[in-house]
Amino acid sequence: MLKRAHSQHSHPAPEISHNEMDDKLLNKDTHLHVGVILIEFSACLHHLHDENLEIVDEIRRLELKLKRKFSLQQEGKMKWLLNRELEYIEFFPIEFMNDKHFVLNHTKKFGYGLRYASPKLKQDRELVHQVVQLNGCELHFASNDIRNDKEVVLEAIKIYELALTFASNELKQDKKFLIEAVRSNEKCFHYITNRVCKDMEFALEAIKQNKTALQSTSWELCQNEEFMLKAIKLLFPEFDRLVSFGRANKGIMMKLVQEHGRLLRFKIDGNALRYASQDLQDDIQIAFHAIKQNGMALKFVSTALKRIKGIVLTAVNQNGFALNYASKELKNDREVVMAAVRNEDFALQYADEMITRDQEIVIESIKQGNLVFEFISNELFCDKEFLLRLTKLGCWNIFRKGLQKKLLKIENLC
Repeated sequence: MLKRAHSQHSHPAPEISHNEMDDKLLNKDTHLHVGVILIEFSACLHHLHDENLEIVDEIRRLELKLKRKFSLQQEGKMKWLLNRELEYIEFFPIEFMNDKHFVLNHTKKFGYGLRYASPKLKQDRELVHQVVQLNGCELHFASNDIRNDKEVVLEAIKIYELALTFASNELKQDKKFLIEAVRSNEKCFHYITNRVCKDMEFALEAIKQNKTALQSTSWELCQNEEFMLKAIKLLFPEFDRLVSFGRANKGIMMKLVQEHGRLLRFKIDGNALRYASQDLQDDIQIAFHAIKQNGMALKFVSTALKRIKGIVLTAVNQNGFALNYASKELKNDREVVMAAVRNEDFALQYADEMITRDQEIVIESIKQGNLVFEFISNELFCDKEFLLRLTKLGCWNIFRKGLQKKLLKIENLC
């Protein structure tokens, strides 16, 4: 059906030829009423006679063309929506690089995104502020100006202490800012520059803000008796009368190591500060209190205690990496190593080579992290049963480039 719509006050216009229409269009003084032709595809074909077959064909062609256009638009929209939900490992498609919502959503789902965003988005304070609250490490990919923004950097540090290393050089030297950073996350103290860390006043102020900052204090300061006495008195006012750690008895040391197991690291050695005598380092009760609070304190107990399975188990259950300080015999103990890898998959690297051939321990380690292939015995990669178990676990990345190289190296062993 063909219809012609006219202006409200228009009069029926006489039919004119195409030439006359062209002449009028060229005449600047001519005022034309604009007409709109509406074509109803579903009905128009029923009212046309045989002599109008050419018109019918043209209308049909236009109809199909229009339908195809709409269909392609719908398919394109659907594909675009699906692509927005995919994970992009190496780059973002150009249509998403400048899309704030896409970058934020990708970070929420997969833990990263800012690295592949456009330079414009890397300068977007609002976006970066939201992203670093999801993954502080993403601060590394923000613009220089953003990495000099105290509020944004502090948000990143709350989530990930290593984010401090991505802050601007100006902030890394700003002691007031660094005190705020330590208050937010005491672990970032470890990443403060040596020059600042060695400053006694700064370190004491950091400890005031966060007691656990003592765990990351520089070695040089920890050898300074004046500093350590002040630090301990800040932490434990009841020790205000303590004048020397050489006079510290078991009761005092028990109190200290319960909260600061790291203090076991010090003993009499030349001018080094005495935090614990050899007798106290051999004391199993003190050792247990220390490693319950911090498994890595296993490093500082006596050699004899490192051979006691109960102590080592306590340590690796608190921190799997403590396996590194166990005796050689216990590094080959199945129960100890299993406990360590359940706590921290990468603890497998500290196990005895023999134990890395144990499929159950290796599988347990992979379940925890799926990234420990380089620490697995070469013999297991020649075991078809083991490889099949990996594929059932969904460890398809064993066939990626990195492990392919490892498999090629051991090919001659199979």
